[in-house]
Amino acid sequence: MTLAGVFPCYKALYEFIPIGYRGIVIVVLPLWRLAAKQFMVQATRELEDFMPEIVAFTVDFFSALFVSVCMSTSGSSKLAVLFITADVGISMLELQDVRAVSKSMKKLLQQKDQELDTPETNLVSAILAVTRDLNTSPIKGLESTRLWACLPHQLPQSHTMRLGLLEESGVFGQTQKPLSLTSNSQPRWHLPLASVVPLAQQFSPGPPAKEVARASSKTSRTSMSSSSHAKRSKEVVQLGLQVLFHWEYVALVEYVECIVPLVFVAYKSILANLPNIVYYPGGAGAWNSVSAANILLFGALEVTSFFLLNCYLRRTFAFSPLYQLAFVLETQIQSVQTKLFIETVLLLQYELEHLGTSFVSVEAL
Repeated sequence: MTLAGVFPCYKALYEFIPIGYRGIVIVVLPLWRLAAKQFMVQATRELEDFMPEIVAFTVDFFSALFVSVCMSTSGSSKLAVLFITADVGISMLELQDVRAVSKSMKKLLQQKDQELDTPETNLVSAILAVTRDLNTSPIKGLESTRLWACLPHQLPQSHTMRLGLLEESGVFGQTQKPLSLTSNSQPRWHLPLASVVPLAQQFSPGPPAKEVARASSKTSRTSMSSSSHAKRSKEVVQLGLQVLFHWEYVALVEYVECIVPLVFVAYKSILANLPNIVYYPGGAGAWNSVSAANILLFGALEVTSFFLLNCYLRRTFAFSPLYQLAFVLETQIQSVQTKLFIETVLLLQYELEHLGTSFVSVEAL
């Protein structure tokens, strides 16, 4: 609601500035987005799993809607080009950021593939392979990695049991479950004590010194290899989860920026044929084919950006962000619909001349 109050103020500032200087507002818009994102991140710190959806459907939704509204009322091709250029530039920076993070992940997977007989190029499969191997190759340093979402999801019984086993392994530290899940089980997976205590002293003659040295060297190399494997597995899990989190947010942003221009064009096209169009800024005749074409061009560029993101991730990691988008829209549909309905009703109606005015006469009272 705080951001919903900022949007009209920013729009009023845009209308107040002379047309020749409105490019300054376009330049300031990315700074406003950055500050708003930081505000939302701090406000939703306890809802880490839902943070991408909350930020994308508030900050980025407001930004895309602001660009669409301003492009429809600017009446200047130069301003429309500036809006499109600024937004495409931001999209390219986001894609470049994804590419930089993905390169680090790809390099790590290539290093891990050298240790395996069957290389794994799918990021999700690589992370799952590490978790399935915890009972034979335990790793340390994942105490900060949470297993359970901050709010419960509907999971099959087999998946819930699998998460319970991972929690019992002790690798992921003391993780907090959702409120609907409880467990009193104790960790099961521990190294047997016999493997870490010294052997009883034997009085029988030992092997030759050369064989002892050779066996010691082999054991040392095996220990170093196991330590390196465990370290790399930990990095795969930690960096992989961070990359998936980043991809989910970027996919949601691209989705919002694809949908908002198309929905806004449909909204304005219908509104232009209704009688109450006279109460909106510009009145009848303000919406024309040029305004619609500019916004549709803006939407087409965002669709292209989303397509490039999907192609890059599918080619590099055999993974499509559409799965993450579908997961969010399926599991968080109530939150998404609530935000879109409230934000759209508030922001697209506030420019009405009679908004908030009561037409009840005194005699009727």
